[in-house]
Amino acid sequence: MSKANPISILIVEDKPEFLDEFSRTVSSAPDMYLAGTASTLAAGLALLNGEPVDVLLVDLGLPDGSGLELIREIALRPTWRERCEIMVVSVFADEAHVMSAIEAGASGYLVKDSAPTSFLQQIRELHAGGSPISPVIARKLLGRLAALPPSLGIEPALSGSTDVIELAESERRVLSYAARGYTYDEVAELMGVTRHTVLSYVKRCYRKLQVNSKTEALYEARRLGLVRD
Repeated sequence: MSKANPISILIVEDKPEFLDEFSRTVSSAPDMYLAGTASTLAAGLALLNGEPVDVLLVDLGLPDGSGLELIREIALRPTWRERCEIMVVSVFADEAHVMSAIEAGASGYLVKDSAPTSFLQQIRELHAGGSPISPVIARKLLGRLAALPPSLGIEPALSGSTDVIELAESERRVLSYAARGYTYDEVAELMGVTRHTVLSYVKRCYRKLQVNSKTEALYEARRLGLVRD
């Protein structure tokens, strides 16, 4: 991402000290552009009436509601849903908040202890198609998966369900490239399309597979035999 085409970012954060720190950090990055800020849910929702941005950084505990409402509203707006990647930046690190954010449509989740330098890199990773998650949260999620019975996630494929999920060739290609570790920018170059087009394919895959993240999409696509590494 160059200065001529910076990553546009919105920040919705109610604590002045965090809003100031995040704003200054983003504004200092040569490849990023701070498109706007808000400190309430109402102000954040109002920002959605403007031009979609590349990345939304949102807190969950806002004075007039939950940041989850903002994430869910983006999911209802096609122009925003297809372009905007969402990362929660919150003091909440419990499983309930994390899972609710991911289910609502967030692709990243950071606890408010990230150093400014890593904070910028995590935004870049999110924009490139990654799913940055604070280590403390990743450990909890891995622990949750490890506690599940081995049969979970396998039985649906063996249950004789007649439901058939069909992906277009372009959608299969995107998932196949993602499974091999390519970022969405690299996939766009390989396929000869724009990043926006790649993201639209990804969102279609999410809807068809009934998932909310790249990790879940790849898991389901592999399980159903739709893509192979």
